[in-house]
Amino acid sequence: MNIVLDTSFLPDGFRSAILRSLDKRYRITTEKKNGYKDSHKDNKYFLIVDYKEGSFDDFKAVLEDILKKNHMDQFVVAENTEENNTYSVLKKGDLEQFGLVICDHCGMVFGNYDEKVAHEKIHYFI
Repeated sequence: MNIVLDTSFLPDGFRSAILRSLDKRYRITTEKKNGYKDSHKDNKYFLIVDYKEGSFDDFKAVLEDILKKNHMDQFVVAENTEENNTYSVLKKGDLEQFGLVICDHCGMVFGNYDEKVAHEKIHYFI
């Protein structure tokens, strides 16, 4: 399965750490995406990931594990709803600029505050 990983919002050092972890720890190959993207000036930050181990959601778990193991707690993985099979790695503060909010308990991303509150109530029942 080919997944697009948008790393355009990451500093170079963090981007390199994620790519190293994908390659060395998980043996996942990446290549730069060709073509034109309207929303960003440089395509070198859009990577095609050849993920063969599981589903689209499984790859999100891999990315979250990489962020945790590299002590990058200030970043989250968000699904791009405008592009198929695309994840973006964003700084938590950047999400609010896009109108997204994060569950304080599990890090799940929501489109608005009401969805987040409804979800967080479930944590209190469990």
